[in-house]
Amino acid sequence: MGGVPKESVELVDSHFHLDMWCRRSQEPRLGEEGPDSATQLVLVIANYCYPRNWPTGSARRDIRSDTRIRFSFGIHPRLAALESDQTLRKWGWELERLMDVQGTVSVGECGLDTSGRTSWRVLQRQKMIFESQVRIAARRGLPIVIHCRGGMRTSEECLPILGKHLMKTHRVHRHCFTGDLAEHRMWSEAFPNCKFGISPLIIRDRSLRSVVKQLSLEDLLIESDAPYFPLERGGVGSPFQVEGVVEAIAEDRAISIRSVAEATTRNARGLYQIE
Repeated sequence: MGGVPKESVELVDSHFHLDMWCRRSQEPRLGEEGPDSATQLVLVIANYCYPRNWPTGSARRDIRSDTRIRFSFGIHPRLAALESDQTLRKWGWELERLMDVQGTVSVGECGLDTSGRTSWRVLQRQKMIFESQVRIAARRGLPIVIHCRGGMRTSEECLPILGKHLMKTHRVHRHCFTGDLAEHRMWSEAFPNCKFGISPLIIRDRSLRSVVKQLSLEDLLIESDAPYFPLERGGVGSPFQVEGVVEAIAEDRAISIRSVAEATTRNARGLYQIE
């Protein structure tokens, strides 16, 4: 006997990596429906943070044939330990030009990452790359997508760089938020228009769920971060996994999935200024 069909909802995936997802899934493009056909993705932000994977002009035209897709371009902080100063400067110049590409809606992901062994020298290089991207976001008036890993201390390093160049009202997407209420408050006070990306980590992380439950729905964005965070060991994360994120948030608040979907879709469209 079959179960009750899931209610069909329209969702936004505010952060995934199309380049990495295509490579790992061996799919040439994003499909129209999820595995159970209950989730309809109406908007997805394809985040390109590895410059060697930035799509060419012809590739971008092909990608834009899927009208759901928008672009975000940035330079991941971990590249600071891997690339030469000359290469990083070259990418910075190219990044500025990519802001003029049709369909580009934000800068990033970019930021600081001290989650591993990060030397003082590497951290300074991360800050240099990060600050150059913050300046682009300031000049262009575009939202900035922040990668900030390493806990409260990394936030304390990250926020002054943002505050040096951005107005308090700047639109900020705090990608893959896993912090506590104090860290959320720190970011919200610095940038009241900051939204916090909630990834599939919430499905299994009870401590994260307890934090997110206490946040306003108006603060939240839904993201898959695909192909990362697969639901099955050895699998490939999918943009359609945002359905599970919405279900977890709705369950913890005892509200409908549609309520969460509508609020987070409104938040994403507002932050990225997409009608």
